Amino acid sequence: MIGAKSHRLSAGLETILVKEKFRILETNELKDLRELIEKLTIGTIQGKAEAALAFLKTAFSGLDRNQNFIEKILKGESQRPSQADRRTFCTKHTQGFTPALMLDLLEYTENSTDIHCKLRESVSALKCILDQTIENNEPLKTLYATEIAKRKHLSRSNVFRCVGSTLLLKGLEFDHAVILRGGRNWGTNKDLYVALTRGAKSVTLIDTN
Repeated sequence: MIGAKSHRLSAGLETILVKEKFRILETNELKDLRELIEKLTIGTIQGKAEAALAFLKTAFSGLDRNQNFIEKILKGESQRPSQADRRTFCTKHTQGFTPALMLDLLEYTENSTDIHCKLRESVSALKCILDQTIENNEPLKTLYATEIAKRKHLSRSNVFRCVGSTLLLKGLEFDHAVILRGGRNWGTNKDLYVALTRGAKSVTLIDTN
């Protein structure tokens, strides 16, 4: 699925595609993760909690039933959940946002059957960064830069089903390509050409203009 050059598909459509085992391609610098790291580096405890929650809502779909619990524990607010796993969280984490809490929350969301990860690369990179800062107390920005440098050479050519912009998909080829085109900021004729040449066996153009 190929969307606009300048922005992602709607959250609802992304959720549907992720449930169907599509993978959302991300920029090499993992933009959402970069923004999170910047806010965690300079923010207050309240600001860090809000940034962490915003990232989780962007990275995962289906957080609605968990959002109140996650928000309170990130802010260090007292609560008495009925579920045993959540009570364990509240016993273990009482200070609000910490790297250890964020790492546990990532694992908690990934193991929830009704929650789906949309930003697999960002979440994977963040887990590595949090592991390192917990173990060695290295600065988050330094660890982020190291992680990005390690990942930038990884190939995307083995992704079977994916969703991305013309910019991210440039140079890749798939058996079938579906282009979702619409809106004034979708892209230029050059972007359309790139999209039209991604499918080796078939190309489907859906124009919503």
